[in-house]
Amino acid sequence: MDDLDETLRNARAKTDDPAVVTAVHVLAAARTRRTPQRRRILAPAIGFGAALVLVGGGAMAAGGWAPWNITDPDLAFTRSWTDVDGNFVGFCETRMKADVLPTQEVQDAARAYLSDLDIANMAPDSASVAVRLAHLDRADRLSHLIPGADMADFDFTLVGGPQPDPTVSDAHVLQEALAVVVFNGMAKSVFASFPDDESLFVSGVGGEWQTQCSTDATETPAP
Repeated sequence: MDDLDETLRNARAKTDDPAVVTAVHVLAAARTRRTPQRRRILAPAIGFGAALVLVGGGAMAAGGWAPWNITDPDLAFTRSWTDVDGNFVGFCETRMKADVLPTQEVQDAARAYLSDLDIANMAPDSASVAVRLAHLDRADRLSHLIPGADMADFDFTLVGGPQPDPTVSDAHVLQEALAVVVFNGMAKSVFASFPDDESLFVSGVGGEWQTQCSTDATETPAP
């Protein structure tokens, strides 16, 4: 078991969560494939030593959100998403908790970073969008959601092939790609603030998030 496997195990990641499976698949591909000369391996990054936990999402219930797994978030942000043509694709909320951290001092630094973010002016990670869409067998949607994006710009392999899931909306994909940016920024900031803290390289920097969107289907449509 290598450091990444140990980190994921310690983070208690839910391996039956599609988002977790996707992230692990992408990480495995990025770690085992050689980077071609003129191509990039772009994937949702988990910072070195960082732990990733995604808790179950959920669709908006008939009078509001479904019950949240995270009830005391360190950061909660909403976004109304449109496609490249300006068409509304959904409204989402993400709740994030920076709780997989070795000391109170590190936790405070992580939460301070999150509290200072200008979420409204942050863009989703395009590589995360590409990988997630490919995993959902909706690669053709990439250029509709990210201006100028092309699947050929991203070099990755989906372990096990596509796994379509019509309950995951385009808005949900975009929102979670924004959460990737937020999470990785937090991890990078904490490592920079505590470069000599060996506990970070043992326990890792991590957290969990949950996303719900107005356009997520509550049940898988019948074939």
